[in-house]
Amino acid sequence: MKHYLVALGLALALTGCDDANKAIDQAQQAANDAVDSLQQRVDDLDLSQLNFEQFGEATDKAKEFAASVEEAVNADYSKPEVVTQVEDHIAATYNCLVDATSESTAEKWVNGILETIGTQEAQTVVEKAIEKAKDAQECVM
Repeated sequence: MKHYLVALGLALALTGCDDANKAIDQAQQAANDAVDSLQQRVDDLDLSQLNFEQFGEATDKAKEFAASVEEAVNADYSKPEVVTQVEDHIAATYNCLVDATSESTAEKWVNGILETIGTQEAQTVVEKAIEKAKDAQECVM
């Protein structure tokens, strides 16, 4: 009888180990998927391909705006305060870009950048920020 109980105990222990290994494998796969997704988002927006020189004296404002959009691409969307901060930064840099160039030039620039953003979340944040900027209509940087 003792042998059967020992054998049953070992069988249960081995089954538990197998379940734990499966859980670890699933967690590793989820982590790998998350890293791959983040890397894809970063790769989707390549600021080096943008032509900042077309803005002449407003080049710095265009670079600041592009950097704020890059923040949106890399943002942690699980934290609402981070999203709000990113939106505010995009709105401020957009208004400064409009002040330095024109609204039509800034809109063309935004449309070009939106086409390069690979995630819907980042596109939505940028679009909301632009609307917020149009309501504020002043450069506050």
